[in-house]
Amino acid sequence: MLIKKNEKLKTEKVKSTKEIMNDLNRQRYQNMAYMKKKAAKKVKMKLLEPKTPNEVIQAFFQDFDADTKLFKIADEKYSACYEYSDINFAKADSEEALNILIKWRDYLNSLNESLHAQVVNANTPIITEDFKKRYRLHAQPGMNPNFDKLANEFNGIMSRTIGESDFTLATHRYLVITVDAKSYKEAYKQLLDVEHSAYQKFRELDSSLRMVEVEERLELLYDLFNLHPHEVDGYKNILESVKEMKDSTGHSYTVCDLIAPKYLNMREDDLIEIHESNTPGSPQKFIRVMYVAQLPSTMTPRFYNRITSIENVNSIVTLNIQPKNNGKFLKAVGKQITGIKSERLQKIKKANKNGYSYDAVRDENLEDRLAKFLEVRDDLLKNNQRVFDNNMLIVLIADNYNDLNNATFKAMEVASEMIVDIKALRWLQLEGLINALPFGHNTLHLQRTLTSDATALNVPFSSKDIMDVEGIYAGQNLISKRGIWLDRRKLKNGNGAVLATSGAGKSFYIKDYIEQLLLKYPEDEVVILDPQGEYKPIIDALDGETVKLSPNSDTYINPFDADLNYGLDEDGKADPVKEKTEYILAFCQSLLSSTGEVALTGEERSIIDRCCGLIYADAEMHRFAKEYMPNLDKFYNALLEQNEYDAKNLALTLERFVHGSLSIFSHDTNVKIKKRLISFDISALPSSMQTTGYLVILDHVMNRLAHNHSLGRNTWLFIDEFHILLANSYAASYVAKIYKVGRKFNAYNTIITQNIADVLNNEQGRKMLSNSEFACILKQKALDLPNIQEIFDISSELATYVQDPPHGQGIVVYGKDKMPFYFPVGKDTYIYQLNNTSGRVMWE
Repeated sequence: MLIKKNEKLKTEKVKSTKEIMNDLNRQRYQNMAYMKKKAAKKVKMKLLEPKTPNEVIQAFFQDFDADTKLFKIADEKYSACYEYSDINFAKADSEEALNILIKWRDYLNSLNESLHAQVVNANTPIITEDFKKRYRLHAQPGMNPNFDKLANEFNGIMSRTIGESDFTLATHRYLVITVDAKSYKEAYKQLLDVEHSAYQKFRELDSSLRMVEVEERLELLYDLFNLHPHEVDGYKNILESVKEMKDSTGHSYTVCDLIAPKYLNMREDDLIEIHESNTPGSPQKFIRVMYVAQLPSTMTPRFYNRITSIENVNSIVTLNIQPKNNGKFLKAVGKQITGIKSERLQKIKKANKNGYSYDAVRDENLEDRLAKFLEVRDDLLKNNQRVFDNNMLIVLIADNYNDLNNATFKAMEVASEMIVDIKALRWLQLEGLINALPFGHNTLHLQRTLTSDATALNVPFSSKDIMDVEGIYAGQNLISKRGIWLDRRKLKNGNGAVLATSGAGKSFYIKDYIEQLLLKYPEDEVVILDPQGEYKPIIDALDGETVKLSPNSDTYINPFDADLNYGLDEDGKADPVKEKTEYILAFCQSLLSSTGEVALTGEERSIIDRCCGLIYADAEMHRFAKEYMPNLDKFYNALLEQNEYDAKNLALTLERFVHGSLSIFSHDTNVKIKKRLISFDISALPSSMQTTGYLVILDHVMNRLAHNHSLGRNTWLFIDEFHILLANSYAASYVAKIYKVGRKFNAYNTIITQNIADVLNNEQGRKMLSNSEFACILKQKALDLPNIQEIFDISSELATYVQDPPHGQGIVVYGKDKMPFYFPVGKDTYIYQLNNTSGRVMWE
């Protein structure tokens, strides 16, 4: 780790937070003019001395171009800004973290020495009430009154997660690239290749980039230099607002006029004050810019992660990274090595002349310096290392002086814990701010020269927050402490799984989820396959409809029903007869299994295939009109008409299900669903027929999916006690098929089970879990957890969140992202009373 020769910073011992804050206060009363002159001499630069607030804003940029989205920040210097999405680095296991670090290093190595890169982590305030409005649930007119109760209580839970302060901090992460160019056109052309490389490298990191509009950078500048966010001051769009504004003399406003604060005090050496007016006691804001002055001999990525995630601190943390020319730097290192070796040779000669060995008076400091330079040379020549000039700036923002000091204490405590020395920039506050905001400046001479590996240790990722405005609330992210809102409709497929041991609260979670679905997506339909009658309370309370199948009921579903779109495949094509035949094979197998018969023989499968072709001939001819649908009785007669003994034997086996005591599936469908919340209850079916009941309902649902698809309606399907279906290979394959083609039907399927071992030990079960883009994982057994980790790529660090967790805690999987969450529901709420039907305390 090398310090630039012209930096000349004192490497003081890291002081305690209290000592440093005492120093800050003592320095405040010293001769300001003397200190200012000394600071300028120390960093060898001319200090900016703007005369007015407007000139302060002009120091950040000269001009901008809304078309290319570029800012001209100085003569022949242009910058582009990209916002990138966070990834889960803080809780990644060591192997995954190392992989992220290497990819980040590779990106830095790809930067050309003519570029300057700036990485900015900005916690910016937004109006809390506006933030809450994005996610607020509302009962639609005409809905059951219980929906109002649910909406109010869910809104209360989300509101507590967001917080009750006037403003909420939202984190934005920016990558700013600065290039030298003669014009916007030339700069834009240069940046195209840089942008392409960045998009590719960030994609490899599972992050995404988007170019930031000119308006957004102006808004960030306004929000920093004024007492309120721009929306509060009535400026929804700064560029549009400035067009209509004139000063008292009738002159048109410039953007800098609009952004500039009313009163600015930069007479202090270690902070900037912004005032509403020059009247004592008027509203104000305080800003302090600090820098990393000294690093320990060994570093980990934890420092950047900790300093950017201090709770309840309005901060901006910026890394300025300037690639250097390796060849030139190697020459400089070579000269240093030559110089040190010459110095050592002189010491050796002196020792020999005096009659003693150099080893007896070995200069350890000199040897250490030589070893470090040799190590740097080897890194550059042999280990694919480059060199970069670096600095890290930390901007702290508060509404009053005490809060600013408290934020400074917090930052220094984090730094002290990591053995890092951070200091306020004396008399360089404005310069520090200019270099910290995402405009691409790099004029401070406070630089450290580091290798690729050392530079990459500040991995600019922490924990991914997903806050889809149209998403379902999934609880509080236990790492970032922010809310999680997930929109499964954005995923590659809508398939999901809820996995939990018995009593861990899976049914409670699903009911919460369903209730939010009904409120959030009022046009969508929710279908539940309920083998134990668990969902009846919410069906009754929310004006849903229960279809209960039992040997004694007069509710019937014809398993031979089909639709013109039945069997829609991934390419959008349908072959209803072929797909229905596959289903009838599974149906017959389930009936035979219930009587203790063995699996269907090859001869029996061929006969069933032939009979299906016969009984569906009329239906196919009439485009599957309802009056031409066959039923089990027609299928039974078709079997009797075949010449083979196997056909007649199969008909005999099925007879009790056609004309006997279990003829529930031999009738035409009389179910007429008129509600958008439907539960199919098979709890009253004999256990031997539950698989058949499941299959019949699933097939009925498939027809409903086809119908809803034709209407452009989404269907959310929840299959509880999923493991029951895995006992029948045909049934398992049938559900797997629904899972595979669900996206084509606008279907979002969710399998739910507490018998996780049964699912993991079944090939189809594992495939369906692997094909689930969404998962909620609650408490798990130690034996099952490693398999679940493997399927969903969950790190050992994250897995601890589901090892004997409190109720309401788990891990949510959303595509490639995994987040630990906590979703508390008070026992005195209507949600709790409605959803906790087991009699046990499920959520706390």
